[in-house]
Amino acid sequence: LIVMKQYGAILLVLIVVIVSLVLFNAFANEPTTIVYVSEISRHGARTPGTLFDFAKDPNDEFTHRMQLTPVGRRQHFLIGHEIKNRYIHSQQVIDRRYDAEQVEFFATDTDRAIDSAISQLGGVFPPSEPMNFLNEHQRKNAVPPINVVNARRIDQQLQTVAIPFNVLPIFSERDDVNFALHFEKADCPAYQQKRTELQQSQEYAEMNAPHLEHLKPRLEELTGITEGMDQDKINSICSYLLIADFHKIELKFDVTEQDYEHCYELNRLKLFHVSWGHDLLWQLGSKVFYENLIEAMDNIRDGNTQAKMQLNFGHDYGISLMLNGLGVQHPDKIPFASTIFYELHKRGGDYYVRTQYNDRSLTFGEC
Repeated sequence: LIVMKQYGAILLVLIVVIVSLVLFNAFANEPTTIVYVSEISRHGARTPGTLFDFAKDPNDEFTHRMQLTPVGRRQHFLIGHEIKNRYIHSQQVIDRRYDAEQVEFFATDTDRAIDSAISQLGGVFPPSEPMNFLNEHQRKNAVPPINVVNARRIDQQLQTVAIPFNVLPIFSERDDVNFALHFEKADCPAYQQKRTELQQSQEYAEMNAPHLEHLKPRLEELTGITEGMDQDKINSICSYLLIADFHKIELKFDVTEQDYEHCYELNRLKLFHVSWGHDLLWQLGSKVFYENLIEAMDNIRDGNTQAKMQLNFGHDYGISLMLNGLGVQHPDKIPFASTIFYELHKRGGDYYVRTQYNDRSLTFGEC
């Protein structure tokens, strides 16, 4: 722990905490067992934050803001399928059937994060493996106090299966108190003050300048929008263009590779004043998540819990905060559905942590 005096308050900042654990990248030949897994992932592909009418075919146009798309749902369903393969079939970290004491799910209070959680859990606990059943007496009582058309036929189709899909509890907190997953929106004056300073800094302006100089005249030419083409508008249009390109939507105009590159860089730089522009951002932003993670691993080591897995669903800045919180310099853009896995391994009486970002093992110093 490092004690830092900042803004007139003492902040305990978690840099790297090792509590009877050894971080490692490559295991020895002696077999190990995974005894706990925590995942934090960005939501899948979504619609833009601002809607435009740039699609060549109106039927391809986005109709709702900041919502998960079918592409994003598929991304997380596949992640869930792989979690099932790795941690249920191969390692038996948790049981095949959902057990509330073994696994828990958390998401930020946003549609796209909750939708991602539902999609991913559909891969971990697929509808083809129902978990809710009724006995014969319960089947007779499982009717609501209203008239239901074809209720008897539905009962015959379902038989003892309660519903044809699995419903699982996903926990969420209000943004202002969600210090673990939604710190960018949480009520932390020191963090917000530093964010504002960086966003208004000369350094940030100079980083954005070459991209804005290229994009302002280009976007005015392409879109026909000439009024109010400030940085916020350019960011909104760029976000739309990048998301449309990701979803292979044909536009009314031709966007060059150079245009996309400038948009990409402008989009990437937004994380400067959120996670990696100053150490204080990630020191504060990753603290609660890692404290919770270490407490969970300590409980496993000490035999104080049956919880073996936690799946968390958030946003790009959350992933960036966690990477930088581990000391991994990561100013790059965080792709949709990016994922960090933290695995607690046991070998004999020793415990080890393996951390992977998008299937790339992370190393820490010589570990």
